[in-house]
Amino acid sequence: YCSDGREWLLSTVKVGQITVAWIVVHRICRSITDRDIEIVQILRNVIATYFMTENNFSSAVGKYQDIFLRDLLSGTYTTREAIDAVKRQIHFLNYDSYCIIAVKWSTGTPDNSTLNSILQQIRILMPDNPAIFHERYFAILLGQKQDTGGLLNSNYVLREFLAINKLQAGMSRSFSNLLETPKYFA
Repeated sequence: YCSDGREWLLSTVKVGQITVAWIVVHRICRSITDRDIEIVQILRNVIATYFMTENNFSSAVGKYQDIFLRDLLSGTYTTREAIDAVKRQIHFLNYDSYCIIAVKWSTGTPDNSTLNSILQQIRILMPDNPAIFHERYFAILLGQKQDTGGLLNSNYVLREFLAINKLQAGMSRSFSNLLETPKYFA
């Protein structure tokens, strides 16, 4: 509850440590009461429970990571600090290195049904990796800690999926600076 000449009430909705929504109530006709605060707390708990029970939480986090990948590929960020701030906000895992897998779609632009189906399958196979359709390619951002095996070797399931669906893919070299994502996707 804040007062800066105007009265308003702000509450964050969190699942674990991740903020999934905000509730804002502005004073218009009357002052904010204890009952209003109580109603906002109940609403906050209902929304958080919904995100947890309907499995919308994991899909919401995935969507934020997909948006982050889209913004990386589009060159939206101009500093590492901006990238780090977004990574903290969406709880994006930090890795020592990254690479981009580009899966080429060879026959025009896929219809929405096909596009969503392929992205859904990629997300099932690689749930911790953002994946989007960008410039006639399915783009997947992979991360690796220093002490793990090679990125390509760890994605046997993806290679099998590509072979079964007769899709071709390329993988970038490893890079550590996410500002360079567009360069490694090109």
